[in-house]
Amino acid sequence: MRSGIVKLTSSLGQAGVDQIALTGQIAGLTAELTKLESRRRLAEADAAAIPFPGKPMIDQLRQAVGELETAVARATAVNDLISKITAAIEAWKA
Repeated sequence: MRSGIVKLTSSLGQAGVDQIALTGQIAGLTAELTKLESRRRLAEADAAAIPFPGKPMIDQLRQAVGELETAVARATAVNDLISKITAAIEAWKA
């Protein structure tokens, strides 16, 4: 009596060979899926370990951004004023 792969390939011919090939591919894909699931679980654990800043920290960051925007606006106004003064001096020299 023949067994396993020999029986399948001899009785089914190419269809048996194709079935064996598909079985091998499925096994390979299953192993790959297992690896990917393990990586996903590890990534989720890593992400969960990252501390999220609380509301007080977010409020402080918003305040700092507001102060920075104000400082940039003032610096822009000073730069514009300097440009106007420079242009006036150049016009006066001419």
